[in-house]
Amino acid sequence: ALWSAVFFGLMVLYFIVSWIPKLSIAAGLSETNGIYAGALYNLGAFVGTMSMSFLALRVPLGRLVPTMLVLAGVAMLVFGSVTLPVWLTLLVAFIIGVLLQGGYNGVWPIAAGAYPARLRATGIGWAIGVGRGGAVIGPMLGGHMMAAQAPLSLLFLAYCVPLAICAVAAFVVERNKVLPSSTN
Repeated sequence: ALWSAVFFGLMVLYFIVSWIPKLSIAAGLSETNGIYAGALYNLGAFVGTMSMSFLALRVPLGRLVPTMLVLAGVAMLVFGSVTLPVWLTLLVAFIIGVLLQGGYNGVWPIAAGAYPARLRATGIGWAIGVGRGGAVIGPMLGGHMMAAQAPLSLLFLAYCVPLAICAVAAFVVERNKVLPSSTN
């Protein structure tokens, strides 16, 4: 489940990171505003990561991470399906950054509880390695879909599927985490 969360999370994350300016232009922004959308997405990613570190101390990760990832999917659907004024499109790009990057970065503290201490580094290392496959497939698949002239709404809907898998997998991992004991 952890490997699935990492694989599918990186699949979506790298798709967005790689294509956000082009996707923003397809959503109706000018080339300049498309670049701004990319910058605002990354600013949102910073805010989301910082927010995750704060919220993780107050909200159980098994609820927080899936909630942020599902809300990221909703923001992605709005971005790809609803015609918005420029300022609101840029705001949604920022919100996607907050929720997607913040939610995904919450997978790592969940990962820390997925293995007993003696196997933790190896287990997380394998998860990172498997996740790199998603980081390759995500942008590549998105590029193929864009080259095939897939509607923006379908493109974002398609990426909500792996995002939902990531959310469910993160929930499952957190629910089944290794409890600390004196023998680990």
